[in-house]
Amino acid sequence: MESGKCIVKRYFPENKQITHLATYISNESKVLHGLYEEKWDDGTTVTSGYFENNLKVGLWRENVNQTGFYNQGVKHGAWKTYKMILC
Repeated sequence: MESGKCIVKRYFPENKQITHLATYISNESKVLHGLYEEKWDDGTTVTSGYFENNLKVGLWRENVNQTGFYNQGVKHGAWKTYKMILC
């Protein structure tokens, strides 16, 4: 972890599964900067990617079944949507 960054984690109480993880520039800041994840209670990743100064950048996975890239907070290029198969 870079010096001064603050990582906030929220847990599902029954099984202590991390449901949210957000990285901020500092403890006092509300500026997202680094890894960001949202998960269902069973640990399935719903959303994941990186922020730079509150803007989504690089490869993101959203809504469980979509992947694509962000450039300075704006979707960039083609996004892929995958079929979900529920058992």
